[in-house]
Amino acid sequence: MFEGPLPFSLSYKPEPYRSYSHRISVNERGICATLTLLNRLRGKFVVLKTASSEEIGGRVIKASNGIVVLRTLLGTKVFVPLNKIIAVITK
Repeated sequence: MFEGPLPFSLSYKPEPYRSYSHRISVNERGICATLTLLNRLRGKFVVLKTASSEEIGGRVIKASNGIVVLRTLLGTKVFVPLNKIIAVITK
């Protein structure tokens, strides 16, 4: 059985997100906090859990204007609207 801390962190909205020393205040829809979090994770590999229960993984290229652009491992770009993201999973 696996013992010790998990190798990934899972953050759900609308609770305040705490990772390392960063704390994000969340507004009613949580979009501002998600945008701030994803801008901080630019260039890193993340998995986005969407409202339709999909998990989309990729490297964050850009996060602005309500859209997150991910590049998958195969090199394709995926555009995800911020209001459909319910969780951000990082390693």
